[in-house]
Amino acid sequence: MEGVSQPILHEKQKLQLCLKHTLNNLLQGEHTFTQQELNNLADSLDDPLAKQSGPKASAWWPFHAHHNSFMGNYDVNVLMAALAAVGKEVTWLDKRKGVEGFNFETGELDKPAVIEESDSGRKDLVGFILNVKRKWAGLIPGRHWIALRKIEGRWYNLDSDLRRPSEIDGGEEGLRLFLQECLSKQGSELLIVSETRHDGIRS
Repeated sequence: MEGVSQPILHEKQKLQLCLKHTLNNLLQGEHTFTQQELNNLADSLDDPLAKQSGPKASAWWPFHAHHNSFMGNYDVNVLMAALAAVGKEVTWLDKRKGVEGFNFETGELDKPAVIEESDSGRKDLVGFILNVKRKWAGLIPGRHWIALRKIEGRWYNLDSDLRRPSEIDGGEEGLRLFLQECLSKQGSELLIVSETRHDGIRS
């Protein structure tokens, strides 16, 4: 892709694995999650549906509380557990406060109610994850995960439904307008992904 020195990792949509694609697109090779790895992670979470169906049934029954073992369709609990496993922190944006207070250049936020400085280190912005309403295969109502990340000074929409990464024009203000437009749609949510650094070293 023009403007970047290294190829941008961009997994494209398969089945209902958008959360897997989103994680890997966000992390850009720092860690690459497999479907089996996410299935195992989901299974390790509290799964009342599996308990109700019994141990024999849960061995083949694909529908679980946090995922579908064949198709994916992972929920936010799997996303947060996966990111925690690689040292990332996730914060839900309070939509009432909007994104006007973000400082996209430094990775810090002007509104400490969203992400705060920590005495144990500085929190740097890794990127954003959008959760939006979207029909799977254009027919079945559902939700879709989308990663947004700054790569070599430019912000990209790494939506797995796109043919290629899409640069968000307009720099910081362009990103702000893009997020505002996305969040104006009913049911859309924004997660902020950060990591704590200690004197330049990731935690």
